[in-house]
Amino acid sequence: MRVFLRRLWDTFTSGLLAILPIGLTVYILWSLYRMLDGLVGRNTPFGEMVIRALGRWIPGMGIYILLILILIVGLITRNFLGRAVQYYLDRLFSSVPGVRGMY
Repeated sequence: MRVFLRRLWDTFTSGLLAILPIGLTVYILWSLYRMLDGLVGRNTPFGEMVIRALGRWIPGMGIYILLILILIVGLITRNFLGRAVQYYLDRLFSSVPGVRGMY
């Protein structure tokens, strides 16, 4: 019984550790989308400017802006900050005993 409970707990922990990064990513993207949609949505000054300039609203403007923001952050991360940050994160994670094996 004790071995069964231990395996059940280990399996639960493994599943949780696999789901958490995905869930956190979805939550962050959703929060960014809602924030951006509040800034560039249809009933904002930016939205009114788009309607005046184009004569109509472009559906999904918040999603488009979010995708562009993600691309810009990816570009900056890969080219400028990525190498330095990666170096320091590798050093940090390799120095922590419990995290070193998972990383």
